[in-house]
Amino acid sequence: MYGAIHQLDACLDERLSQCLLRKVEEGRIDPGGQETILRFLLAHDSQPAMDYCLSVISASPLQPGEDRDRARLAADMLMRYATAAAWPALWRFVTGDEESGRWLFNQITDRPSDRWRRLFSLLDGRTLADVYAWLEDKFPPRPSSASQQAGAIARDFDGIEFLRNGVINMLRDSGEVEALTRLRERLPEQGWLDRVIAEAEEIHLRDTWEPPSPNDVLQLCQDRARRYVENGRQLLEVVVESLDRYQQALHGEGPHVRNLWDNTGTPKHPVWRPRSEDHLSDNIGAHLQTDLSERMVVVNREVRIRPGEETDIHITAFKAGPGGQVIEPITVIIEAKGCWHRDLETAIETQLVDRYLLQHHSPYGVYLVGWYRCERWTGENPNIRQCPTYDIAEARTRLTRKAEELSARGDAIVQAYVLDARLR
Repeated sequence: MYGAIHQLDACLDERLSQCLLRKVEEGRIDPGGQETILRFLLAHDSQPAMDYCLSVISASPLQPGEDRDRARLAADMLMRYATAAAWPALWRFVTGDEESGRWLFNQITDRPSDRWRRLFSLLDGRTLADVYAWLEDKFPPRPSSASQQAGAIARDFDGIEFLRNGVINMLRDSGEVEALTRLRERLPEQGWLDRVIAEAEEIHLRDTWEPPSPNDVLQLCQDRARRYVENGRQLLEVVVESLDRYQQALHGEGPHVRNLWDNTGTPKHPVWRPRSEDHLSDNIGAHLQTDLSERMVVVNREVRIRPGEETDIHITAFKAGPGGQVIEPITVIIEAKGCWHRDLETAIETQLVDRYLLQHHSPYGVYLVGWYRCERWTGENPNIRQCPTYDIAEARTRLTRKAEELSARGDAIVQAYVLDARLR
């Protein structure tokens, strides 16, 4: 029948369409014949056929039997041929009858194809995120799930995995940062989504990129310290450059490094010991506020510095919209530690990456360690016994290696920065 019906292409008109649709409505032909007719009519943009399918899936309740089979067939046809306007009814069908919903998604993914892609490409980001969350709930991925590889396709074809990955890729490739962020909040165990969000941000920024204004170009030319920031990696570079300037100031004229130490002795007979991690964090935050925000180092964005939890610092670069609205924010988080911290070599992962970056859905971070261990640390302080026995060069090597390993995982981009806070 499939081949025969296409002989009607040249003579299909409204009257013939009505006649064919009536055959389906009467239910006197087998399901295969009904499917063939509906495919033919919907492929020719028959609105009556579309309305028929919508009316069938909207009937409730659906009990096992012919009515349910007809509704499933209609839903299958809509998934293949409908416009976005039909989606609310389709979604009610899927979520209202879980068994039929599972059947429908298995039906459209029973072999390698993109039959679902046409309709899904018409849906907005929030709707696609709802679809992904439903699939994750009703079709839990295997431990070696391709979804956990953020887009990789399984070697042995699995239709639901293929669909699930396809939805994530559509959200990413469309730069749907907000939808992906909300999805991440709904699925906190899916840590790999942070990398997908970062990639979506890159794509969104690329698609919405505006060239530097003439004024921006002039500022960049007039001051070599000025920077143009469009993504998280660039902001991370700006933050590290600012920390370099802070490092130079510590041992420059002054020197300012003494501000990080507490003298419990006298001016003539000083007894030095480091101040707290909070003090270090506050000093770095004040420097960043002056260096990045007040000096306006970033020419195309405003920079806001604020303290976070405990000793972390949030640096956010954004464009100001109407009424002070924050547009396209990019955030780097700094976690500051003293060299005596008992988890010095592991907190970069357990606190910065797995806690702060995860909580704030920002993959960009700096693990900053203030290195105080030196001969002039003479004041009694139990912290000195917790300092590593290796030197500052070894600390930089170890922490840089750890940062590179964490960045290679794909869910965060972090740098280690060992600040020389030693008294000389």
